[in-house]
Amino acid sequence: MSAGEKYTIENPFEADLVSYLHLVVSRVDFKAGLELHTFNLGQHSNSLLKLVEVDNACQFLIGQFDGRAEFNQAIDGPYKDGFIFIIDGVFEVQNRLLHPRDGLLLSQVQEFDFEALANNSIILLLTIS
Repeated sequence: MSAGEKYTIENPFEADLVSYLHLVVSRVDFKAGLELHTFNLGQHSNSLLKLVEVDNACQFLIGQFDGRAEFNQAIDGPYKDGFIFIIDGVFEVQNRLLHPRDGLLLSQVQEFDFEALANNSIILLLTIS
């Protein structure tokens, strides 16, 4: 979107609650236009899937993990900062307990270390250079 433009988000389901997450990365110049990235978390459990990477400036990863599954993600390339958001379940991230809709910003890290504490826990990771 260009500066000054507005948009509206609506829940199309009358009987169901839908949550939206809007992330703004001001250090990255995203290309104009809409891109659709489909994925199936169930086919890649206990690992992180790269949703999108923008010019080595940032990348979005998502994963679904079984209870007690541990994961260590080294930060590749120029990425030094990261934002973690728990979509569902409970995780211990860098020795911090995070519940659904909790977010954690970490600066100047070499790796992310986390453990899912509930089955089918879903985590979103944004790494930024």
